[in-house]
Amino acid sequence: MSITVPVPKTVMSRFVVAADEVPKDPYAMARAQVTGPPGEEVLDRLGTPLLRIRAVAAADSIWHGDLAAVAAADDERDRLGAAAGHLIIESETAPEARPRMAQAVRAVARALAETTGGLLADLCTAQLVPPDRRADGERDWFRVADGWLGIDCVINADGGMDADKPTECACLCLFTRGLSRFGLPELVIDRVACAYDLAATNVMRGLAVRLLGRLWADPDARELRLDESIVVEPEDMWGYWGARPLFGLPVPVRLADAGRSDLPSGVRHLELLPHPNFRGTRAEWGAEVLNEGLPSVAGWQPDTPPYRIDRQPVPLTEGG
Repeated sequence: MSITVPVPKTVMSRFVVAADEVPKDPYAMARAQVTGPPGEEVLDRLGTPLLRIRAVAAADSIWHGDLAAVAAADDERDRLGAAAGHLIIESETAPEARPRMAQAVRAVARALAETTGGLLADLCTAQLVPPDRRADGERDWFRVADGWLGIDCVINADGGMDADKPTECACLCLFTRGLSRFGLPELVIDRVACAYDLAATNVMRGLAVRLLGRLWADPDARELRLDESIVVEPEDMWGYWGARPLFGLPVPVRLADAGRSDLPSGVRHLELLPHPNFRGTRAEWGAEVLNEGLPSVAGWQPDTPPYRIDRQPVPLTEGG
């Protein structure tokens, strides 16, 4: 069995800078403040669908609901709500134009946030982006861990939360934010025990790397056919950080369209389920399968030279 994923003709990327004061002419500010690659590579596209910038009063902005979903500390959330103006940076491109186009557009958004002293929100990942181009700026190669994939969750009311038994509950429905920017479905793992949230997160990160590699391997593809039963390899999970695998075990899963109605609307979600060969409970699946993949690594420095998924795509086939 296979799952067909249509590749859209165009995809949208959107950032919002929330600031006390925004320029009347954001294009002039972009031209003045964006220097060097990759941002300067798109300055000649200002005003086209590839790079549009609008300045609006916060009271007139339609993005308050999206900003409310952005992960932020309390003081940052207060700043988002109190900002007088919004700069909306949008880019509509073909999926094959990414990831370099996405990096260039984000570099422009960073420059505008730094210049205005505002907070930069990525509405695709529902995360704040560090605005300072001198720290954590854009690389000259692509790494998913550089803020391109957000992980969110819904709490299952019937999940049996028990602080004394975090390995036995089914509290969490974890899902990604950000793959739709590249023309792919978002990913979901439901009924996850609290103790295995990082392990489940790393499996989704690994599958995201596999899907992106598959997408970029054939820029002319109009659809992807994915095996329903696949194995997420340690190479995939470490590839999220641009690193070659140091340890970890393969994680077999089955893919299916998610059936939950409380996930973000407007995008497709593929759920990672226990492989048909696994006969245990969800709690046992978390302990015996998810937790055997990459359960303890929350961050890692990339290899030198970097392991690049945008140039070394991994084939997505059953068992490997």
